[in-house]
Amino acid sequence: MGSADADQEFPINSNHQSHFCCVPSMSPEHFLETGSHKFLILEKDQYYALENMKACRTIDKGGRILHCRDCGTEVILYNPCNQRGCPKCSKKNQIIWAEKLKGKLLPIGHYHLIFSVPPELTDIWKADKSVFINSFFHSVQQAFKKHQQKIGLTLGIIMVFQSHGHGLCFKPHIHCIVTNHGIDQNNRWLSYPTPSYNDMENTLKETMIPHLKKKLHPYLRNHFKKELDSCNEKKWSVYPAYHKFNGESIVNYLSKSVSGMVIDIENDLDFSPEEEIFTIRDRHMGKERTTTLDVNTLYQRYLSHIPPKGAVTIRNYGLYSNRYRDVLERIRIDEYRLESPKEEEGDYEEECSACHGMMETKEVFTINELPLVIRLFMKKNNGPPKHGFSFPTQKLVLS
Repeated sequence: MGSADADQEFPINSNHQSHFCCVPSMSPEHFLETGSHKFLILEKDQYYALENMKACRTIDKGGRILHCRDCGTEVILYNPCNQRGCPKCSKKNQIIWAEKLKGKLLPIGHYHLIFSVPPELTDIWKADKSVFINSFFHSVQQAFKKHQQKIGLTLGIIMVFQSHGHGLCFKPHIHCIVTNHGIDQNNRWLSYPTPSYNDMENTLKETMIPHLKKKLHPYLRNHFKKELDSCNEKKWSVYPAYHKFNGESIVNYLSKSVSGMVIDIENDLDFSPEEEIFTIRDRHMGKERTTTLDVNTLYQRYLSHIPPKGAVTIRNYGLYSNRYRDVLERIRIDEYRLESPKEEEGDYEEECSACHGMMETKEVFTINELPLVIRLFMKKNNGPPKHGFSFPTQKLVLS
């Protein structure tokens, strides 16, 4: 069993202290503009993702005008791109995901298990991310299936795929949030001993290689034959941690990387315009490490970590799956006297920044059908208002 945070197999320029000091932090907008102004060697999907993110919450995406019934303030909000990895609109999705998942978790201890594969498989992930992700999930699920059969309990499991390690290096792994209790065939709610990590590692290894060989395109299967055949002798690992009271701290940690985000651009990324060098700060177990990357490498890595379209990177298994929704509800009520978490309906309401009242949608628009207030603003200011621009009704802030 090894640590899933060991990065020595990926050679990158890593130091405990940055080469550059007093380097300004970046805003999401600056980050995207910097990338678009450089000669980057990108794949077609990466280029599309970058362009889509640039248009996020701009007039090109269309939007809506909100109206406050209490004070009359109106606000222009442009639509998000909802592109995985977008530094502009992913944070809200991360917060929503975390709050929803916390409400779903039972108030008990949870294991945090991290399944890692040999670095030799990384190139296979790069070549066909969808097949790799599905094979990885299938293999981890089989490991839990065997474990549950062994202990005679059905557990609650949430699995989250990530592809990044220290310094945005390529390191596919799966995080699992696992209940420390389970339900048996007689519907008894029971605790169980510490999982057998070695058994899980062996199941992962025995399952994933044959599954990859079966699902990969024949050309890729032949191209990566050496890597596939040699991985049985390499190190596979399950890194465990235990959270005694609940799984909320695990959710907080994982929420930073859902929606394709792999780095907090505003807080963990600096840029030296003179050197054209990025400095990434990683924090783990109270320690900070830095990595310096040139512009092209940084954007290539960042965009490479965006999951392919249609890829499902978060999966629920066992008691946390929809199949066991009624059983989970019964456990929540009978064992812990808890009410079922309420599902949020509709859009999240926006609060008026002027009077803190609730705002309602007054008008929806597209780039081809702009409201009068925006057209008048553009005529006077030679450009559209920014996202979040507010004005008192009737004034239009044009005088």
